[in-house]
Amino acid sequence: MKRTLTAASLALALSTNLLATEATADEALMDGVRPFICDGEAVVFLEKNNGWVISTDPTAEVKPLDNGWRYEDTLSGDVWYLREESRNSWVIEAF
Repeated sequence: MKRTLTAASLALALSTNLLATEATADEALMDGVRPFICDGEAVVFLEKNNGWVISTDPTAEVKPLDNGWRYEDTLSGDVWYLREESRNSWVIEAF
């Protein structure tokens, strides 16, 4: 009885693990999300049907560049550039 129970438990554990792996393998959880930490603050860009937006300011224009991102506040006219200074180290420059 114990041997049968162990084999059944092993089969259940393997099938559960395979199902869980299969369910998460097809999901790209970070597609369309670009998170950054700048000066201790979280900055998150989200890709929508009409382009990129910033989570804290949905009216702003966000555009990807070759070396980072351009953020423009359409109400105030402020323009900021977010660029990677070194691996995983981002800098915000305001103009």
